[in-house]
Amino acid sequence: MAIWNRKSAVAGALEGWRERGLIDTATFEQLSADLATQAPARSFTSIILLLGVVCIAFGVMTFVAANWDQMSNLFRVGLLFAALWASWGLSVWLKMKGHSWAAQLFVLLACAIFGASIMLIGQIYQIQGKPKDAVWLWAVGTFVAAFLARSVPALALAVMAITIWALMEFNLFGKTDGFEYGYLAYWLAGAAGAWWMASRFTAHILMLSLSVWLLFLVFHLGEMMESRADLTPLFAVLFVAFALISLALYSLGSGQWFKGFEAAAIVHLFLLAGALVFFWYMATDMRWNGDWRAVTAAGWPGLAGVGVTGILAGLGYRQNNPQRYDLAVTAVFAALAAALSLAAQRVPFLMEAYMLALSIWVIRMGWRLEYRALSTLGFLAFTGVMLLLYFETLGNLLDTSLFYLGAGVLLLAGAVIIPKLARRTRAAQEVVS
Repeated sequence: MAIWNRKSAVAGALEGWRERGLIDTATFEQLSADLATQAPARSFTSIILLLGVVCIAFGVMTFVAANWDQMSNLFRVGLLFAALWASWGLSVWLKMKGHSWAAQLFVLLACAIFGASIMLIGQIYQIQGKPKDAVWLWAVGTFVAAFLARSVPALALAVMAITIWALMEFNLFGKTDGFEYGYLAYWLAGAAGAWWMASRFTAHILMLSLSVWLLFLVFHLGEMMESRADLTPLFAVLFVAFALISLALYSLGSGQWFKGFEAAAIVHLFLLAGALVFFWYMATDMRWNGDWRAVTAAGWPGLAGVGVTGILAGLGYRQNNPQRYDLAVTAVFAALAAALSLAAQRVPFLMEAYMLALSIWVIRMGWRLEYRALSTLGFLAFTGVMLLLYFETLGNLLDTSLFYLGAGVLLLAGAVIIPKLARRTRAAQEVVS
């Protein structure tokens, strides 16, 4: 939840508690004063500043692309360098005046102008080299600027630029000569910067970037678009995602090692896991890939994933972790995925049922954690699976209707039976205690 949403919710709760007499006026004032000291929300003026800087940055890059013949090469290069140093100068001046956010934005503008300058100089002097190398130089320079100026917008730009560098020559539908594993070093540098600057926004960018890179890595290693589909890399990344979900849940209930980013990290990890399960579903669908494709996989990723999630679930119950229930369910879903991965081809109904159950569990987890984004993701996944089943039709419409009816009956029965079992369990625990 964003900081301004948290502050508004807490402020409203404090006011309600005071009106109902749950807290006295002195306590209310102390808590309100402490709440006011928390990080303030960005004003609308700050948003306008950001949009203005982005527009100027695109204007500079468009200017480079225009390559006006009316200007001499020296004048164009000099104009960009003047704009570059003017941006840095404004950033320093605003920092000295105490306008930290505006100073960070002008660092972002300077980094954008730096990238445009690289493109212009290469264009003017016809420097031999790959465009990918120019993007790498731009990304590295932006990383340096972000760390020196402690600029969150510049760090986010650096992460996006290095992601483009890592994937810009990847051919999704053909064999590539290599893959940029060095991306991980830059990603770790970005993660260190996000930790140092306590930037949740950059953390979101990093999670999305890593997820995209991992998906491309699965295609590269698995050769899923060639004459065979080796699903071992897919299962390896999938079970790593399950293990990280367990780690985030464990941290959420104890150490808070992610600085409160655990719930958001779980959303990103489920996005990655959902994409991998979808690719797995399609790769084993003979109606999609035809009999020409041989699907193979190794069993070790599933065993390793079940082991890690099982250990964390055991530790959670032993230490009475508040998230021990979700830790246990994560281990169960990892075990089910491991069992399904042992079949080279998809068993009818089981894979579809697994995807539906996984989406329902995501909704449930978001409900338990009171994290709306996670529940929303679960609802979207459930809807997507239902639509996928409709278009796939499981062989014919009669099979599809039977599957829908069976799933609906099970859900309705669960809605009645599970609360009763939960009440009985709580009652038994109270008697024992």
